[in-house]
Amino acid sequence: MKCLFCDANIRHAWHDSGSWNDESSVPEAPPTQLSTQWLTTNTTLPAREGDPRFLALLDEIEALHAAKQRDYGTSQDPFANVRASGEWGVDAWIGALIRATDKVKRLQTYATKRTLANEGVEDSLMDLAVYALIALVLFREEQT
Repeated sequence: MKCLFCDANIRHAWHDSGSWNDESSVPEAPPTQLSTQWLTTNTTLPAREGDPRFLALLDEIEALHAAKQRDYGTSQDPFANVRASGEWGVDAWIGALIRATDKVKRLQTYATKRTLANEGVEDSLMDLAVYALIALVLFREEQT
């Protein structure tokens, strides 16, 4: 099902309204680990709790993932670029960890030299968070 609010070809996290992108009903609370089936049948998550700065970063991560998906993914597979590591004999989730390692190396450079020539610290940290989540998604996918 296509998102009602953006050009994503799948249902995904909430938009400004705090709800998922269709009009179906919602149970009182989601399961501890959100399953794909739960996500495809429910539209509103419980009220978000936590530090507002952290929650704002989660929203930024969602937006970053959506933007990068348009650049690197395909309409059928948002992780197509990461899965391409399989063409080299590397499991997709490990491929995501390799990309995350590149970000860690960049951050290590900053930590020792206090300067970077290209991408900044915040961009590297956000990319690291995204790659960690992609690795988790792909790891869980491989386990099923």
